[in-house]
Amino acid sequence: MLLTLVLLLLLVHDHVVIRRAHRHRHRPAIRRKATRSRRKPAWVRAEVIRLKALSDLSCHKLAATFNRMHAARNGMTVSKTWVAEVVRAHRYEVADLRRRFKRHVPPAQPCNAVWGVDFTGKADLAKRIHPVLGVIDYGSRSALVLRPLPNRTAITTLKALLAAMETYGVPAAIQTDNEAVFTSRLFRFSLRLLGYGTACPRPERLGRTAGLNGCSGL
Repeated sequence: MLLTLVLLLLLVHDHVVIRRAHRHRHRPAIRRKATRSRRKPAWVRAEVIRLKALSDLSCHKLAATFNRMHAARNGMTVSKTWVAEVVRAHRYEVADLRRRFKRHVPPAQPCNAVWGVDFTGKADLAKRIHPVLGVIDYGSRSALVLRPLPNRTAITTLKALLAAMETYGVPAAIQTDNEAVFTSRLFRFSLRLLGYGTACPRPERLGRTAGLNGCSGL
């Protein structure tokens, strides 16, 4: 009786296995359509190369920057994988463009037209930081002022600026960063009285003034 039951179970098992194999063998193959993404315009590739040459961002941040600039304006987005492929395929163009950017000569500006004003610091033997005011003329690229100040208050800064104006003349515009002294009400009101309106926070164009950070050998 037990032997018969075992034989019946084996027959049922073999029958199920054969049916499954037959079903899989005759199942029609599912053909998947090959999906091909649309080719990006040439200007997208050129813009990614330009952004990579201007900065040292990762592919993830580079894709996010491109999408933030062109998603709403031009309806064009890129993925970080596509950006990585473009950067890898055009790494020599990126290096050549970066070298040309570094060697680019900016257009000449008239002297005493725009002054860049910024603060740096110098430590003494007691490791106390003393503020140093720097003023650069964008036209002649001359450091008009590089002098230590007792503090960073608006009154002290304005006194130093007025002394520089008495020596070198009055500029047409003054550019500063977003430091508290330059955005204070007293500083902005004083510039308005001098005819400059309000202070112009343009930190992305203060690279020349920021270069004084390593030159304050006082």
